[in-house]
Amino acid sequence: MNSMYSEYERKLIAEKEYDNSLQVDNDIYIETRKSSIGTVRQVIENETGLKVYVVESPDHSEVSVLYEGSKAPFDEGWEVDWFENDIPMAHSILTGEKGTTSQLKASADILNDVLVSYPNAKVTVYGHSLGSMNAQYALANVRDISRISGAYIYQGPNTYPVLTEEQRQRVDAMKYRIHNYVDDKDMVPIGYPKNRMDSVGVVGIMHHVDSKQQIDFIYSQHLWGGYVFNEDGSLKIKNDRSSF
Repeated sequence: MNSMYSEYERKLIAEKEYDNSLQVDNDIYIETRKSSIGTVRQVIENETGLKVYVVESPDHSEVSVLYEGSKAPFDEGWEVDWFENDIPMAHSILTGEKGTTSQLKASADILNDVLVSYPNAKVTVYGHSLGSMNAQYALANVRDISRISGAYIYQGPNTYPVLTEEQRQRVDAMKYRIHNYVDDKDMVPIGYPKNRMDSVGVVGIMHHVDSKQQIDFIYSQHLWGGYVFNEDGSLKIKNDRSSF
C-alpha cells in the first residue's frame, strides 16, 4: 500500500479490519481506487480474541497490519474481547496501573513476526477501538522502529498511561508517524489528558476530529459515524489541532 492515501482512504482501509469475508489471497479494494490496493497474506486469530489481517502491497514494498476491534456484543467471541481485554484495560488506564492483557501482548508478537516475515518491506499499522489499543501496544514493543512507515489508529483508549518508560520512549521516537484520531463525542476513547489539546502523554499525534453528533451516539459515533471529510479527502479536524 503506497504512502499517498488520503485520510478518507486510510479510514476505508482501516474499516477492512471488520470485513469477515476476507481470506488469504483475497485482493482488497476501496471505493476510490480502480485497482487492488493489496492482497491478504495472513489472517491471524488466536485464543486471546485477537484477529489480524496482514496485507501486502502489489509492489511488495509495504505490508499493512490491520488489528480488528472488539466484536459487537453477543457476536461469536465477544466475551473474550470485552471481559478479558476491554474492561481490564479500561481499569488499568483509568487507575494508571501498569500491565496489559494477553491480546495486547499477542498483538506485539504479531507485529514483530511480520517484520521478520517481510524483511524488505516497510510496515503500516491500522487499528480501531480495541484494535487501536492493540496497535498502540504493538508499536510500543516493536523491535525495529525504522521499519514502521506509519500508523493510523482510531477511537481507541489511550494506552500511554500503562506503558513502561522504555515503551513510552519507543512510541515517542515514532510520534510523528503515529496518527491517533479521536472523536470526543464517542465514549470509548478514555484516558486522554483532560483540559489540554496537545499530544503529550499520548501514543502518537492526537487529532481531535471535528465531528457531527450522531443520534445513535453509542454505536454509530464509535464507528466513524461523526467523521466529516473535505472534498480532497482530508478529515475535518478541530482548529485547536494537537501538536507535540
